[in-house]
Amino acid sequence: MSRQMLSQLGTCSFVDRQQNVVFQGFTGSGKSYLGCAIAKRACENRIRAHYVRMPDLEEAWVAAQDTPGGSGKFLRKHAAFTLLVIDEWLLDKPTESMRGMCHRALDTLW
Repeated sequence: MSRQMLSQLGTCSFVDRQQNVVFQGFTGSGKSYLGCAIAKRACENRIRAHYVRMPDLEEAWVAAQDTPGGSGKFLRKHAAFTLLVIDEWLLDKPTESMRGMCHRALDTLW
């Protein structure tokens, strides 16, 4: 990754343009570190950001299903963030429930 690209990511201008950023690489190459750094920079720029690992997100989604109104609360909570950094995205095949949650989340945003 070039220095210029890192500088551009540091401005968080991709958030204003509503663009996604995907880091792809080998284990230990720094993808998680970059994701955390971008979330931190976004917070410094007064952008509501949240970093979460996909397995933790899925666990929280499953737990939300067990409480009345939990799925709606879960979706509203995560939709409130302008930047959501999801680490370990699709490392494992998502469950049917998780795929449904992603579709519902997208419907909520649009």
